[in-house]
Amino acid sequence: MKRQAKVRSREIIAARITLTTATIVMITAALGLAPDDRRGWTARAAIAKPAGGPEASATSNSKRATRDSKRATRDSKRATRDSKRARRDSKHGKSEPLVDVGSLDARFILDIRYATTDNFFNQKVYDAPRCILLTSVAERMLTAQQWLDRHHPGLRLMFKDCYRPNHVQFVMWKAVEGTAKARYVANPHTKTGSIHSYGAAVDLTLADREGQELDMGTPYDFLGRLAEPRHEAGYLADGKLTAAQVEHRRILRRAMVEGGGMHTIPNEWWHFNAAPAKVIRARYPRLDVAFSSVPTKVPETTAR
Repeated sequence: MKRQAKVRSREIIAARITLTTATIVMITAALGLAPDDRRGWTARAAIAKPAGGPEASATSNSKRATRDSKRATRDSKRATRDSKRARRDSKHGKSEPLVDVGSLDARFILDIRYATTDNFFNQKVYDAPRCILLTSVAERMLTAQQWLDRHHPGLRLMFKDCYRPNHVQFVMWKAVEGTAKARYVANPHTKTGSIHSYGAAVDLTLADREGQELDMGTPYDFLGRLAEPRHEAGYLADGKLTAAQVEHRRILRRAMVEGGGMHTIPNEWWHFNAAPAKVIRARYPRLDVAFSSVPTKVPETTAR
């Protein structure tokens, strides 16, 4: 009797195992799974040959192209909307008048790179090589030059970029978006955008009496750590910057901060703002007015 009971028990267990296995096979088949000797169960889709061939690939490419086109259209509409807002602010905002800085002092040197293709994205985006700033900011350039006159006679300010129409910022952003260079260019889609577009920022360097640009260790618009003031001490210690190059940068900063009341930023030795970004945004509108709308005056000779 005991032997018969054991045989009967084994038959019941075998039947249950068979039923369980069959159930698992049915479930996995319904889920699109297949047995795999190495990993137990894998998706049939992972081991099946792709269906459709070239036609499926063409369909996928077509969908991707459509998606990219929609994204480009969306970006274009957003740029147009932001540009219209900037123009509206230009007309109805509380901005000061813009003035031509080159007309204020004959010693000022203009080397406006975005009026040429000699810039980091190799495009000419200004229709004239002019330095234009808000009136109060332009006056600070005069006091900065006067500081140089007192402390370093013979040195002159050389301007690389000043007021930048807002629509130009979109062109620049498009050139670097999605790249490592993007962190050096203000995103025009943000609330603040570029302080250049408020007429309240300036990029400049120093030149000697003959107009020769001083060595700052990197060219203007060098997009890399070597151009960042916050790393100067380390690069000086490593020999990647010389004492003379760092001293030239310090003279420029003292002229602009002590003499002109401007503010530095940590990642570009050539860039100075009239105030912190939040203050600028609260005080002035973003502008998108043409250079041609700002009068040009013949500089008066003030050289000493």
